[in-house]
Amino acid sequence: MEQWPDAYLDIETTGLSRFYDYITVIGIYLCNGSQDKLIQLVGEQVTTDNLLKTLEGVNTIYTYNGSRFDLPFIDASLETNLATEFHHHDLMYDCWRNNLYGGFKAVEQQLGIPRQLKDIGGFEAVLLWWRYQNGGNQNALALLLQYNKEDVVNLKALRERLDGTGSRLTRRVNMGGNSKWKGGTMRYWLNIHHPVEMGHKRDDWNSVCLKKMHSNTALKRISKGDIAVIYEIGWESGSEVRTGDKSIILEKGRKGITAIVRIDKDFEEHQWWFDEDLYIGHFPTTPVKVSKGGDPLVALRDIADAWRGRFGVGFNPRIYGGLRQLKLEEWQVISGLVGLNE
Repeated sequence: MEQWPDAYLDIETTGLSRFYDYITVIGIYLCNGSQDKLIQLVGEQVTTDNLLKTLEGVNTIYTYNGSRFDLPFIDASLETNLATEFHHHDLMYDCWRNNLYGGFKAVEQQLGIPRQLKDIGGFEAVLLWWRYQNGGNQNALALLLQYNKEDVVNLKALRERLDGTGSRLTRRVNMGGNSKWKGGTMRYWLNIHHPVEMGHKRDDWNSVCLKKMHSNTALKRISKGDIAVIYEIGWESGSEVRTGDKSIILEKGRKGITAIVRIDKDFEEHQWWFDEDLYIGHFPTTPVKVSKGGDPLVALRDIADAWRGRFGVGFNPRIYGGLRQLKLEEWQVISGLVGLNE
């Protein structure tokens, strides 16, 4: 029997819910020194027997975010807990220890790991499967399998980069990653207040609003060119609040980081009430990176996990009334999560 001590595993699915969606492809890249073999289970081939047969003789399974996605999805779909059958090594946490944050492809770009299919992500992978499933499009299936192959092959490349250049990676990210986002005189701020508080449209990211309680600290320090991270705390759908002389109905909130904006101009003073809070004005801003649709750029759960992995404490956006200056190392975590260090 062939011995393949290392297996790099990645799955493709019809969606993110392990209760309502299903696995379309399981890619397994088996390695033993210089020898390797790729096996992809597709569609009806995705069975417990086929999976365990493929993994026979494997010592360690390597994934990226497999602890939270791939392995729980496999367990729910195939009733097989690979974490108890094999040693599982989630490379995402190794990345965090090297100050590398974000999705797998964002980390690849930070480390210079090449990928041919740069314009395909998880959403496109779902569409490719349905084009094949519903219309028999073989080209779509071939593209999906190539995408999955790059995922598992690049897992091995990621492990090798982390094993061989860990200290150099740490120095690179601590210097600020992309020089466009380095420190110097630029400051970074975390603000949990959404522009909807001024009656703006939900995805109009052209201002940072300040409460009266912030006036003595923030106004003296925030300046043109600074970066503000907008964190949305979420609202109950249909909540009604007053802003100025009118009432607005809030949509269901998205807990997480929803925008990165640059401070454009000096503070503009004007007062209005939002719910029970008095606001004293806002900074005009220019969007740098914003969420679109119903999802934040980074969800609360991912921020919290990254915060604990880097700082050993939880993430609390409400500190100092929701507005505070971020330390450079905190900004590095956030900028990595939203992909600004790419």
